[in-house]
Amino acid sequence: MSGSTTRLTRVSLLRRNAAERPDHVVLATVDGPGLSHREWDVRSDGLAKLLAERGLRPGGRVVVVLGEEDWTLLACWHAAVLKAGATVLPVSSRFTAAEVAGLVADVLPTHLVTRERPVAPPAGTRWVDAAEEPSATTAARPLPEVPPAEVSELVCTSGTTGRPKLIACSEENLLAPLALAADSGHVVPAEPERSLHSAVIGTAGGQRVLNGAYTGGGGLHLGLVEPTPRRLLDAVARHRPDRVGLVPAVAAALVRAGAGGYDLTCVRMVTVSTAAATPALLAGLQELFPAARILRMYGATEILPAGAAAFFDPARPEVVGAPVGRTRISVRDESFAVLPPGRTGRVWLRYPGAPPRGLWVAPGTVRPLDREGWLWAGDLGSVDGDGLLSVEGRADDVLNVAGTRVSPAEVEAVLAGHPAVADAAVYGEAGGDSGDRVAAAVVVGSAVDAAELRRFAAERLARQKVPSTVRFVPELPRGATGKVRRHLLAGLAAAEPAAPVVPEPTGRPGPDAGPEAFLRGLWAEHTADGAGADSGADFFDLGGTSLEAMLMLTRLEERFSVELPADALYTHPTLDGFTALLTGLLAGSGEPREGADRDGHRP
Repeated sequence: MSGSTTRLTRVSLLRRNAAERPDHVVLATVDGPGLSHREWDVRSDGLAKLLAERGLRPGGRVVVVLGEEDWTLLACWHAAVLKAGATVLPVSSRFTAAEVAGLVADVLPTHLVTRERPVAPPAGTRWVDAAEEPSATTAARPLPEVPPAEVSELVCTSGTTGRPKLIACSEENLLAPLALAADSGHVVPAEPERSLHSAVIGTAGGQRVLNGAYTGGGGLHLGLVEPTPRRLLDAVARHRPDRVGLVPAVAAALVRAGAGGYDLTCVRMVTVSTAAATPALLAGLQELFPAARILRMYGATEILPAGAAAFFDPARPEVVGAPVGRTRISVRDESFAVLPPGRTGRVWLRYPGAPPRGLWVAPGTVRPLDREGWLWAGDLGSVDGDGLLSVEGRADDVLNVAGTRVSPAEVEAVLAGHPAVADAAVYGEAGGDSGDRVAAAVVVGSAVDAAELRRFAAERLARQKVPSTVRFVPELPRGATGKVRRHLLAGLAAAEPAAPVVPEPTGRPGPDAGPEAFLRGLWAEHTADGAGADSGADFFDLGGTSLEAMLMLTRLEERFSVELPADALYTHPTLDGFTALLTGLLAGSGEPREGADRDGHRP
C-alpha cells in the first residue's frame, strides 16, 4: 500500500465523517435514539480520556460486554478504546456466563467495561461502569490511537464446535478493501441509505456493522434488538429500510411466519450470512421480499476480508458465490495441491494486499492462520469453470458412510423441503465397521412421522445419504449467532423421544391450554437451579440473567402471540407471579389472575 493510505484507521475515518457530516445519524436501534458522527466522535473522546484516567495505557486490552440494545453505547466505547491506543474485544451479553468468563480468561484484560460490576473481576483487571459518562473536563483529544499494523480488535468465532475462539485483527486488515480501492483510484460503492440488521455484538457480523458505520459515512445502520418475525416486520414497516441483513435462523423463522399482510416492497436487498442457507430458505425469502434481490454471502471470521457472494439463482441453487473484491479462491487437496474445476477439496481464500488475521493464543502471542498467504476456514467445496464457488460443508462435519462422503448440508436441504419440517440438522452416529450412520434432529411444524421423512429423503438422495435415524426435538441447539452447535446434537437427540414434537397452533391459547407447563419448562431451562425450585423462588436468585430473561420472553411471545413488557421478569420474578401475569395477558385482562400477588420490583 502506498504511503497515502498506511495511516488509514477507523478512528481517522470517524473524525473525517464528524467534520464532513457532523449531524448525520449513522447508528441506531429500531426503538432507541440514534448516534450522529459528531456525537460519536465527541463522546468517544471523553470516554477515551476517562479510560486513561482509570489506568488504561497504549497496548492495554479492554473487554466490553453489552447487549444488542446498546449498539450506540458500544460504538462509543469501541472508538474510545481505539483512541486510547488499546485493543478492544466486544462481547454480547447473549453469550453465556461461562463463555464470557472463558473469553476474559483468554484475553486477561486490563479493563472490563460492563453495566453490572462482576462479583469477582479477574486479578489485575479494573472494572469500568459502561453507563458512566465522562465529565466536562475530559473532552480534549486523548492518547494516540492504536497503530494500523498492530492488533486493534479481537472478534469471536461462532463456537459451533465448542467455546468461541478469538481472532486478532489489525486496522490494516479491517480496512484493506477501502485502502486498496483508494490506492488504485477506484470508487468505493456507497452504503445503503438504511440497513436493518440482526447482527450479534462481538461476532464477524457485529464487526461488519461497526465497520460499516465507521467507513460508510452516509448510511444508517439499524439494529434489531429482538429478531423475532413480528419485531422484524414491525421494524420494516416503521423504518422502511432498503437493505435487510439476516442470519439463516432468523430468516427461517420469518419465512415460516410469513409476511402477515406487511408491505415489504421497500426492501431492495436481503443478505444472508454467517451460516449455510438452503435453496428452499432463499426461495422463501424471495417470495417474502418480491422487490429484493437475495444475496448469499460466504466467508468466515478467520479469513475476512476475503469472501464470496452471489445473488440467489433458482437455476443454480448450489452456487454460494463469486469472489468479492480482490478475493482469490483456490480448491486444494490435503497436500495443498490445486485441484481442477469440479473437484471437491479444501476451500482456501486470500485477499492480496491485506495482512491476514491470526489466532489469539495469549496476550502478546498471535498464531498465523495463513499458508503462503492463503487461509482455510475448515470448509470443503469446489469451483466450476467460471470460478463460482459451491460449498459442501465443514470438513469436520462431513460424514463417511460406507466409504461415501455425505454432506450434512445436502441432507438438511432436502429435509427442509418437506412441508412439515421447520428446521433440521444432520449429524453422525457411530456405525461400526461401516463408518458413520446419518442421523437427523428435526423440528416440525405439523404432524409427520420418521418413516415419512425417510421416504421423502429416499426419493431425493442416494441411499447412503438417507438418515437412518430421525429424532424429533422442540428446537435445535444454537449459539448466539444462530449457528447450530453440532457437537451438542447427539446428546440432545438421544434425550428426546422418537415421536414427533408438534407445536401447538399459533393462535392465542386460553389460560388452560398449556402455558403453565410451557413456562415451567422454560424456567428450568433458563436458570441454573430452577428445575426443582420452589415456585416462589426468585428467577435471578436461581441463576437467571438479563440475557436469559430476554430469551425467555422472546420464546413466550413467539409461542403464545402475546406481547410481554420488557421488564416483566423484574416486576414478576417468581414462577407463581410470572405465571399469573402470563395467564392474565392470555385471558385478555392484561393483569394477573385475581388473588395472585404482584411480585416486588427488583432494583
